[in-house]
Amino acid sequence: MKKIFCLALLLCIFAAPAWAAVEGPFSITGTGIWSYTAPVSPDLGVLEITANGTYDITMAAPGAAATTDCIVVNTGLIADITLNGINIDVISSDNACAFDMTGATVNLTLAGNNTLKSGQYRAGIEVPVGSTLTIDGSPAGSSTGSLTATGGGDGGPSSVPRGGGAGIGGKGGTNPGGAAGVITVKGGTITATGGVGGNNGWGGAGIGGGSAGNTGVGGAGGTITITGGTVTANGAGRAAGIGGGGAGGVAGGAGGTITITGGTVTANARNGAGIGGGSGGGGGGGGGGAGGTITITGGTVTACSTSYGAGIGGGCSVTNANNGGSGGIIIISGDANVTASGGSGGAGIGGGMGGANATGGDGGAIIISGDAKVTATGGNGNTSSAADGTGGGGGAGIGGGGISTNGNGKGGDGGDIKISGGADVTVTGGSGGASTGDGGTGGSGGAGIGGGGGNDDSGGAAGTIVIGTTGTVEVTGGGGGKGADSGNSGAEIGAGGDGSGEGEALPGFLSITEHPESQTVTAGGDVTFSVAASGAGVYAYQWMVSKDGGNNWENISNMKSAALGLTSVTTAISGATDAVLVLSGVTKAMNGLYKCMVKDGSIIYFSQTAMLTVTGDDDDDDDDDDDDDDDDDKHRRRGGCDAGAGYGFLALVVPFVLKRKG
Repeated sequence: MKKIFCLALLLCIFAAPAWAAVEGPFSITGTGIWSYTAPVSPDLGVLEITANGTYDITMAAPGAAATTDCIVVNTGLIADITLNGINIDVISSDNACAFDMTGATVNLTLAGNNTLKSGQYRAGIEVPVGSTLTIDGSPAGSSTGSLTATGGGDGGPSSVPRGGGAGIGGKGGTNPGGAAGVITVKGGTITATGGVGGNNGWGGAGIGGGSAGNTGVGGAGGTITITGGTVTANGAGRAAGIGGGGAGGVAGGAGGTITITGGTVTANARNGAGIGGGSGGGGGGGGGGAGGTITITGGTVTACSTSYGAGIGGGCSVTNANNGGSGGIIIISGDANVTASGGSGGAGIGGGMGGANATGGDGGAIIISGDAKVTATGGNGNTSSAADGTGGGGGAGIGGGGISTNGNGKGGDGGDIKISGGADVTVTGGSGGASTGDGGTGGSGGAGIGGGGGNDDSGGAAGTIVIGTTGTVEVTGGGGGKGADSGNSGAEIGAGGDGSGEGEALPGFLSITEHPESQTVTAGGDVTFSVAASGAGVYAYQWMVSKDGGNNWENISNMKSAALGLTSVTTAISGATDAVLVLSGVTKAMNGLYKCMVKDGSIIYFSQTAMLTVTGDDDDDDDDDDDDDDDDDKHRRRGGCDAGAGYGFLALVVPFVLKRKG
C-alpha cells in the first residue's frame, strides 16, 4: 500500500510544519514530502523523498535487525537528512542501492551508528556525477555519529560480472565505471568500503569511482573534500581507497580532485593507489588519466597500497605491456602529517608499478612545503621464481614507479619534485625483488627521491628535483634484489637502478660505493664491516648498531660498548669512527643490524644495513637475542602498509637548493 503525506497550502505561516509517521521499518519526521512503498516480492520496500525539506529518519524499532528496505532521494531535490541508527543491508540483492541520491543535493547528518550496504554493483551511498553529498557527523546536542557504507560486488543473484560499486560514490558494472559526483566530509566516523568485482579483481573505491566491467575505464573519483572527522576508505580489487575505480581492462579510473584539510584519514587499496588512481589493463590513472589533483593541507593522512599502486598517486598496470599510472598533481603543505606506502613496485608518493615490458608511472608534479611532515616508502619489487627470471623493480619513495617481474621494462621517471618551506620529509626507496629461480637476476631498487627501478639499462631518470627546506630531509635508496646475479641499488636522490648498474646520484652528492655485508660467525671469531664513499670532501664516520630489527640505533664506541650488550671486556672494538669496523672475539650478545653513518659537511649518509649472526656458545649469553636465525630479508621492506624499513639510508640536513634535470 502506498501512503503519501503532503504539505497543505499553508501560505499564511512562516515555517512549514513537521510531519511524523512510521513507514515500514522506518520512523520519519519531516517538513517535506515523502512516500513509502511496502515490499512485494521480488521488489524491495522503498522510502522515497519527493520534495525539498528536512527529514529525520530512524528505525521504528531501535536496535532491530537490518532491513532490506531502501532510501531514495529524487533527482533535483535539496534535502537535509539526519540518519539516526539506520541499518539497511541489501548486499545479497541484485541492483539494489541502500541510499540512492542520483541527481540530488543531500546534506547528511549522522546520529548514532548507521550502516548502509548495497547490492550487486551499486554504491553504498550512490553519488554519481550531477549529485552533491555533504556529511556531518556532529548534530547539535548529540555525540558524533558514524556511518559504515559498503558498495555491492558480484555477490548478487545475477551471474553477469559487473564489477563493484564504491562505498560512497559511483556505481560499478558500466563501461566506463560510474564516476563520482561532489562528496564532502565535515565530520563523523566514516568507514567506506568498495564492492569487490569479478574474480576479486576490478572493484569500487572506498570513496570515489565505481568499477568498469570486463572492458572500459574505471570511474573517476569526482570531487572529494575532507575537512574533518575520522575517515577510513577501503578500495576493493583494483580501485583506489579514495579516488578512481578499478577496471577489468583498459585503464583504472583517474583520481579526480581530492582535497584534505583536516581530520584523520586512512585510505587503503590493493592494486589501486591509497589515494589517487585506480588500476586496470592500462594502469591506474595511466592509460587515460593520472592520480588526479590531490591537495593535502592539514590533518593526519595514512595512504597505503598493498599491491602495486602508489601510496598517493597512480594505480598500477596488471598487464605486461601497459604503463603504470602517473602520480598526477600532488600538493602537501600546511601542517599536514602524511604517511604514504606504495605496494610492490609502487612509489610511496608518485607513480604506480608498470608492466614487465612497459614503464612504471612517472612521479607527476609533486610539491611538499610549509610545515608538513611526510613519510613516503616505495614498495619492494615482486619476487620471480622463474628460471633465468628477473625480480621486479622497486618504486621510488617519492617519484617513479617500478616494474613487474621477468621483462625488460623501464622504471618510471621521477617527474617534477619540489620540497621547500620547513617541511620534514623521510623517504625510503623500494628494494628490487629477489629472483629465486635458477640463473635469476634480482630486480633493481628505486631511488629515494627520483626514478623507479627498471631492468636492462632502463632505470627511471631522476626528473627535476629541487630541495630547499629549512626542515630535515632523510632519504633511503632502495637496494638491489637477491639472485644468482644481484640487482642494483637506486640512488638516494637521482635515478633508479637497472641491469647496467647503480642508479646515478645527483651531482654534488656523496655516493656510497661499498656497503657492509651480512655475516655469520662462530662465537669468539672476528668480524669486519666496511664502507667506501666517492666524491670530494673529508668524511666523518660513525658505526651504529640496532638490536631490535632497525627500529632504534645506537652509536658504537671503540671501548667496551653498552650498545652491543657486552658484559665483559673479552671483545676488542676498533674502527668505530673509521671506514672499517673490526670486532674481535664476538659474542652472541652482538647479534643485530649494523650500518655506518658518513658525514660530509651538513649532509649525512647512511650505508645499507648488514646483519651479524653469531652462533655457538659463549660466556655472554645473558643478553642473547631470540632471533639469531633472522636474515637480511626479514628486515627488507615489503610492499604494503605494515612494512618495515628498507636498505640504505641518507639524511640531508638543510637548507640547500639543488636542481637537476635527468
